[in-house]
Amino acid sequence: MSIEGILFYFLRALIFAFSLILVYVIVQKKKDRKISVPVVLTILYLGALMNITFIRGGIDLTGTRGPWQMEPLTWTIYQLRGGLWTFLYPFLGNVFWFIPMGILLARKYKILPTLLLAGLISFSIESLQWIFNNGISDIDDIIFNITGAFVGYLLYYMFVKKK
Repeated sequence: MSIEGILFYFLRALIFAFSLILVYVIVQKKKDRKISVPVVLTILYLGALMNITFIRGGIDLTGTRGPWQMEPLTWTIYQLRGGLWTFLYPFLGNVFWFIPMGILLARKYKILPTLLLAGLISFSIESLQWIFNNGISDIDDIIFNITGAFVGYLLYYMFVKKK
């Protein structure tokens, strides 16, 4: 995918996430409650994550679904043969999109529950991609998402918890 394509998906994900934040703000105002910045940031992140991972191409419940790619690193090695960008785009995308997940979960859980929850969330995303016939369901994505959550966990403990 080109840089323009990435920016388009990112912008569309932000618009979707901001619409969720707008709903949150309206509900909070109606109930005369304070608007929590951490909650707004969490909604922004999760809304963008939902849009970029399993809503991005629309929802198709009737089409033919491809199989899950369950052999670890098979598709990743294949992508590496296509050039560095063909490999880096999905690898870094999967890692970077789950760094905030690791930070969010580290605020409440230790390392093992954080990684297990990140893996469960990633598996759920891959399942929704398969159900909605939108994207390729791949074990590598789950591995790289958990890696991103691990990086986020480490960053949280290096910069936040250490203080």
